[in-house]
Amino acid sequence: FSEEELADLGEEKDSHVPDTAQEVAPRHARQSKGKFSSKVDAVSRGEDGCEWSVRKSSANSLDSLAMLVQGKDLLPIFLPLVNQLLKHKQWLRRESGVLALGAVAGGCASGIKEHLESLFALLIKGSNDERSAIRRITCWTLSR
Repeated sequence: FSEEELADLGEEKDSHVPDTAQEVAPRHARQSKGKFSSKVDAVSRGEDGCEWSVRKSSANSLDSLAMLVQGKDLLPIFLPLVNQLLKHKQWLRRESGVLALGAVAGGCASGIKEHLESLFALLIKGSNDERSAIRRITCWTLSR
């Protein structure tokens, strides 16, 4: 996250506050004239207004790498690292692990199947996290 995004997320835990529809929507979807529009569509129309961050670029690179190698060489290295991140005490580390897992999900779908039971258990736990940022990215990852 950029420093501005981190400031928007705040330091306090927010599990006691109900999520709004705008908070539940993925970050790439934005409210626009009463409808959610795709971030990709907004970029193509020049209406984005949001710059690429290291976080976004890293996720995009992981997605491209996973599509290229189809997971066969990536998963043995990737999964132990992601498992550590998903269990980490620091919420930013947990969030980065969930984002990374979602980023490779499409390209590594066939290889990741045998790990779904343990990954789903960690992701379900993440969907109940005290931080809305982790709940959001977990829902996105589960959808992948």
